[in-house]
Amino acid sequence: MTLKAGLADDSYYNKSYAIVVGISKYASVRWKDLPYARSDAENVAEVLQQKGFEVLTLYDRDATRHAILARLEKNIAPRLEPEDRVFFYFSGHGYTKNNGEIPDTYLIPYDKENIEMNASQIYISMSDLERQSKLMSIVKHQFFLIDAPINVIDQTNNNGIMLTDPDYLKKVTQKKARQILTAGKNKIIVEENTETVHNVLSKYFAKALDKGKADINGDGNITCLELCSYITPRATNEGQKPDYATFPGHDMGEFLFFSPKSIRKKIAEEDKELEIVDLTVDKKAPPIVDIQEGRLYLKTVPENARIRILNIVPPYRYGMMLSPGNYKIEVSKPGYQTNIQWFTIANQDRIHETIKLSSLRTYSQLFISPDPSDARIRIMNIVPPYSHGMSLQPGRYLIEIDKPGYKAFKQWVTISKGKDLTITPVLQPKKQITTFKEKPYQTHRKSTEIKESTLKPEKQEPIKTKKQEVPETKIAKSNETISDPEILPKNQSEKKPQTEQIKSVLQKDQGEKQAVAEKLKPETYHQKPTDRNQWQDPTTGMIFVFVNGGCYDMGCGKWSSQCDPDEYPVHEVCVNDFWMGQFEVTQNEWQIIMGKNPSMSAYGSHYPVEKVSWNDIQTFISKLGKQSNQKFRLPTEAEWEFACRSGGKQQKYSGKGIDINHFGWFKENSMFITHGVGVKSPNLLDLFDMSGNVSEWCQDTYQSDAYKKHRKHNPQVNRGNVKVVRGGDWSDQYNHLRCSDRRGYASNLKSKDLGFRLIRIIK
Repeated sequence: MTLKAGLADDSYYNKSYAIVVGISKYASVRWKDLPYARSDAENVAEVLQQKGFEVLTLYDRDATRHAILARLEKNIAPRLEPEDRVFFYFSGHGYTKNNGEIPDTYLIPYDKENIEMNASQIYISMSDLERQSKLMSIVKHQFFLIDAPINVIDQTNNNGIMLTDPDYLKKVTQKKARQILTAGKNKIIVEENTETVHNVLSKYFAKALDKGKADINGDGNITCLELCSYITPRATNEGQKPDYATFPGHDMGEFLFFSPKSIRKKIAEEDKELEIVDLTVDKKAPPIVDIQEGRLYLKTVPENARIRILNIVPPYRYGMMLSPGNYKIEVSKPGYQTNIQWFTIANQDRIHETIKLSSLRTYSQLFISPDPSDARIRIMNIVPPYSHGMSLQPGRYLIEIDKPGYKAFKQWVTISKGKDLTITPVLQPKKQITTFKEKPYQTHRKSTEIKESTLKPEKQEPIKTKKQEVPETKIAKSNETISDPEILPKNQSEKKPQTEQIKSVLQKDQGEKQAVAEKLKPETYHQKPTDRNQWQDPTTGMIFVFVNGGCYDMGCGKWSSQCDPDEYPVHEVCVNDFWMGQFEVTQNEWQIIMGKNPSMSAYGSHYPVEKVSWNDIQTFISKLGKQSNQKFRLPTEAEWEFACRSGGKQQKYSGKGIDINHFGWFKENSMFITHGVGVKSPNLLDLFDMSGNVSEWCQDTYQSDAYKKHRKHNPQVNRGNVKVVRGGDWSDQYNHLRCSDRRGYASNLKSKDLGFRLIRIIK
C-alpha cells in the first residue's frame, strides 16, 4: 500500500484523492489469476499522479474486502472538503448474480471464500460502493472506474447542457457528480505490438488522458462524458461495450481532467474515420451517405424518459439535425424496461416517433382529485390510509369519498400492473341545508362534533369557529348549556354557565392552547394521543409512544437473511423502558424550533425532515428541551432495533407480515421521493416508518465490530465522529430496510434520504 502526493492540475478542485486497486492473484481457487490486472492498475496510478492526485494503492493480497472499504471510509472520507474530488479504480474479477429483475453485481477482492458466508459478506457489492459514495457525499465530484465484467443500470436524466454551450464548464463543475464507468459484461484482453497485455477499458482510459485525446470540444478539459464518448466506440470495435451509470446524489455535474488543446486536430481526423460496431447484431449498420441532413423528433411514454444516440457523441435534443444514416437510439427511465432500436435517417427526412416503455414495476400509483378538494378519501378494503399518488399492488379497491353536506361517493376501481390510475369524482350536494357550517375534514386530525341540541341560536346564523380545533372539554353534555363564547352565536355569548367548574376548565384549556398555537406555524398534522401510553410534546405536537423495556437477541439472526458482517454476532442485550417518537421528526416540527426548513423534498410540512446532520440534531434537541422543559436525545442503537422489531420480536422488517410494501417506502415503490409520515402501516408498538422513508440517526458511534464490544445492559459505543444510521430509506433496495441493517455516516453529513426520530428522557 502506498500513498503519493501531487498538485492539482486545474483550478476547479482543491485536493484530488484516488484509490487504485489491482488484483492479479487470488486466494480462492475459484478465481483464476489475472496477470494483467496489477500492471493496468500501476499504469493508471502513474497517470493519476501526473494529474495531481494523491494515490492510495492496494495490490493483490493487500486488496481484501475489509481493506478496500476501510481505505475509502477511514483514509479518504474523513479528509474530504466540499471542493475536492475522489477517483476509485478497480481491476480484477467481477461477478453477476441473477436475483430477479435487477441482478446483483459484485467486485471480487483477494479474500479466501467461506462456504458459511454469503456473497455480500465476501465480495464488494454495488450497494457497498453506493454506501461509500454516501459517506463521501460532502465532496463535489466522484468517479468510479471499474475494469471488471459487470453491468450497471444508468438512472441519469439528460441534463440538456451541450458541449457547445459557452457556460458548459461553469454549469457542470458547480453541480455534484457521482459517475461510474465499467467494462460491461464482455471484458476483453488486448495485446499491443510491444507484447504488453492490457484490459480494453484501462488501455483506452490511459490513452484518453494522454495528450488530451478525449478532449472532444477542445476546451482544454476532459469531462467524464467526453471520456466515455472517446472510450465506448473504440472499446466496442474491440468486442467490449462499457457501461455508464451514476450513484444516488448525482446532480448532472461532471468529473473533470485537465488536458492540453494541441492535439485536437489530429484526434478529430481519427474520429472522422472511426467506424462504430454494433455488438447486438451480426449485421453492421449501412454506411452514412454525406448528403443533406434530416431531423429526428422523438417523444416517450412515459414523459421525460432519457434519450441517447449511442453511436454519436452529441447528446440528443428534440428535433436535432442528423446526417443521413443509421442511428442507435436508447430510451430509458427508472422503473421501465430500456428500449434500444435503430432509426434510419434519409435525405431531408422528418421523422416523428413516439417510443413507449414497458413498466418494470409490480405496483401502480393511484391519484384521486375530488371536487370539492377537501373531501375525505378512504380505501375501504386495505389498512393504510390514502395518500395522493400512493403505490398499490394490482387488484380491486373500494374507494369512498365523503364530506358533510354532500352525497358520499363509492366505487370499485381496478389497478393494473405498472399502469397508474387517476380519477376525479365530483360530489353532489345534499338538498337539505344545515343551520351552521361544519368544520371541513383535515387529514391526520380528529374532527370535533357539536351536538345540535346544545346550540340554540336566536337567529339562523352560521357558527364562527377558530382555526384551532375545539378541545373535548369544551363539548357539553346533552343536558348542559355550552358557555364558551368562541363556539356560541354572538347573542348567546353573554349567558352565564350553569357551573363554575366548566368555566374554569375552559379558561385554563383556552390559555394553554393559545400558547401552543402561537408556535405551531405552519400547523402540525399530528393527531392527539389516543391512550395513556402516548405523550404529546406541547411545543411541537410530536407524539411519543411508551415502550416497555426488556431483553432480546440483537443482530442478524435466522429471521433476517442476507446480512452484512457488521450485523454479527447475534448477542443478548437488555434495554430499560423508554418513550420513542411515533413518527420521524417532520419538517414542520423542525421549523417550529429552528425557524427554517433545510429539507430538499419540501412536499409538505408533515413530510420527514432531511438534510440534517447528527451535529445539527444536537442543536435541535438543545433548543427543543429549553422550550418544552423536557429532555430528549437520539435513540441508542440497541433501543432503536428493539423498538423496530416491535419489542425485540424476530422480525425481518418493522411490521406485521412479510410484504414490505405495506409498511415501508423503498426504491421500488417510493418513486424516488420521501412520503408523509404515518402513511404506511405501523409495527406492533404503533411506531411508523421504522423501515424505509428516510434513514434515521442513532446516538451511537459506528464501529463494524461493535457487537463484539457490547455490554449486556443498555449497550452504547460513544467514541468517534462516524455515527450509526438505521432503517433504510426511499432510495434503498428493500433488503436494506431490514431491522438489523446498520451503517455509519460522518456526523456532519447531510443527505436528502437521512432524518431521525427522538427519545424522550423520563425525569
